[in-house]
Amino acid sequence: MYADRSFKKMEQVFISYGQKSNAELQLLYGFALDRNPFNSVEVAVGARWDEEDDPDESLHNEKLAILREAGRGDLEGQVRSSLLLLHTPRALRL
Repeated sequence: MYADRSFKKMEQVFISYGQKSNAELQLLYGFALDRNPFNSVEVAVGARWDEEDDPDESLHNEKLAILREAGRGDLEGQVRSSLLLLHTPRALRL
């Protein structure tokens, strides 16, 4: 550990763990924060169209709409054969 300045004897020292989610903090350091502004969950959403499960393609189109809202419309042509990571609570409702 390195300090960015000198400290006086008995002066309180603070440690920064960086911008980490609660999962990372728990795994690496054994604790989590109640109000962590960097907490996030990565959700892998398959956007491949399955004719049997989604005959009218409505679920697939809703996933594409989420991509566009997230500013990732550039992936629209690629989503039929890949998994995408979304950082949006709305994706959890699909």
